Formats: sequence, C-alpha cells, structure tokens
Amino acid sequence: MAVHCAMQHGEHTDDLWLQRSIRGMAAASVRLGPTPSDEAIAWLENAQAEGVTFQPFLDVWRASLLADLGRFDEARSIFANAVADLSERGLTTFVAISMQEGWSIEMIAGDYQSAERAARQGCEQLDAAGGALLALDTGVPAR
Repeated sequence: MAVHCAMQHGEHTDDLWLQRSIRGMAAASVRLGPTPSDEAIAWLENAQAEGVTFQPFLDVWRASLLADLGRFDEARSIFANAVADLSERGLTTFVAISMQEGWSIEMIAGDYQSAERAARQGCEQLDAAGGALLALDTGVPAR
C-alpha cells in the first residue's frame, strides 16, 4: 500500500505531521478496504502502539471493526472512550464526524434507536458548528 511507504518516509524524516496524517489515511483504508476485520484490528492496535501522538481515530475505526465481529460491548466502550478523549480536547467537529461510526456500531448491533441518537447528535453538532466551519473553510466570518 502506498500509504505504508509514506508512513515509513515520515518515520525516517521525523516528520510527525506526515506520520500522523498518513497513519490516519492508512487506518481509513484498512477499515474500509478488503482487509479482514481481525487483521485490520491487529493493524490498528499496532499503529496505536507505534504512534507518538494523540490518535483517537484509530480507536474509532477499531470500535467499528469490533462491531463487525459482533463484539458490541467492547466496540461501544472503545468508541465512547475515543469520543470522550476528543471532547475533552475540544475537538467537537471530530466528535460530530465520528458519530457516523457510532451510528454504524448501533445499526450492526440492531439498536436502531441508539443509532438514530448517534446520527442526530453528529448532525446537530455539525449544524451548530456550521458557521464556524464555514469561517474556517472560507475565511469569511459567520454571521
């Protein structure tokens, strides 16, 4: 995978930004690609152990994979901790975006009411941040 080469390059150059950014892209491709869930979980756990920065998205993806394997209590716990870590740091946009995985975990578990709550929470957070996000994206202050 090309992202693995980029991760190695980042490690050789001590470029933490590159390492973290590429690790996130690799994690997404491992989660969303054809890698079997148990292998993907092992990859994410290894990436977490090797990482030197705050990387809660690795746990968000791992929680989704655990749900795929029917390990719902573990998935929910890991997901809740990742969301709490993001919230504690004030990363509300990332919390909102992560709620799509919370939705996915609950849909796979068959808890449709909890899935709806997760989806609504994410949408409401994104709506509330809409003006701030527009300002970040365009440089135009929200009204």
